[in-house]
Amino acid sequence: MGHSVAGEVAKSQASQGLETVRARQAHFIKWCHAKHIVDPTGPEMGWQVVLAIYVKYVMTGVNYLNKSSVRSAMCKGYALDAARLHSGVTQVQSISLIQDVRLELLSIIWKEKRTLLNSVSP
Repeated sequence: MGHSVAGEVAKSQASQGLETVRARQAHFIKWCHAKHIVDPTGPEMGWQVVLAIYVKYVMTGVNYLNKSSVRSAMCKGYALDAARLHSGVTQVQSISLIQDVRLELLSIIWKEKRTLLNSVSP
């Protein structure tokens, strides 16, 4: 009896993880459509930039839970799950992609800060 309960718990946890992935992917697609990105899973050049901008939105509270304070692991999860929508992206490639997205995100944030500082400076 105990063995079958453990199996049911394992299935339930796997199902919950799959639901999280699906919810994040659906959120990414919905966000892309709101930004007039017609094919968010297409192989267009520069989709790492789109993903970086999306992660920035997730960080500021535009996520399926509407949390304004999110941990870096959650942001990474959103980015990985969105990256997996792209055909042919493997687990190893998606981890490499996250590093590219981090760099793009840092670049975007740096440009925004520089613009803000320039607008405040006399």
